[in-house]
Amino acid sequence: MMNPSPNTHFRPASTRALGLAASLLTSLGSEIPLTPIEELARRAEIVARGRVASLEARRDDTGRAFTRVELDVMETWKGPETNRLVVVQGSAVLGSRQVRVLGEPVFRLGEAVVLFGVFNPRGEAVTLDLARGKFSVTTNTRSLALVATSDGARVAGGVALPGQAPVELTELKRRVQEVQP
Repeated sequence: MMNPSPNTHFRPASTRALGLAASLLTSLGSEIPLTPIEELARRAEIVARGRVASLEARRDDTGRAFTRVELDVMETWKGPETNRLVVVQGSAVLGSRQVRVLGEPVFRLGEAVVLFGVFNPRGEAVTLDLARGKFSVTTNTRSLALVATSDGARVAGGVALPGQAPVELTELKRRVQEVQP
């Protein structure tokens, strides 16, 4: 049996597996094409501007964990008018159990957002194209204009997907409303 030299470094199997997963995720993020705003708007059943009012991790009837996000809607740019929109996600933290869906957007309590969504059979919204369908709304410090930035860089699972370039909120609204169904 051959003894390894003292200069040989062995990596545990878990370290090798982690490296392989990281390289796969990196290549995944670089191969996912951007979805143009107009395409998101065309495919969305609802496009709404609002603020995250609540976040609640729950279990469904089968025991699966999910997160229920409630948005206080300020404007509906496409779809049914509503003042409250329920969005569901497969990611959740319940006690010590954490489930993350790679590519899902991260919502924060009080955050201003624009959501491009579709409805599931229960009538709950699901973010279209995962993180691509959620834009965070902030104020540009130079122009004081409201700016929407795709959440592609902050996603559950910690992998950065390429996001849309920031766009002024008025421009985003115009581009959504110009799209024909």
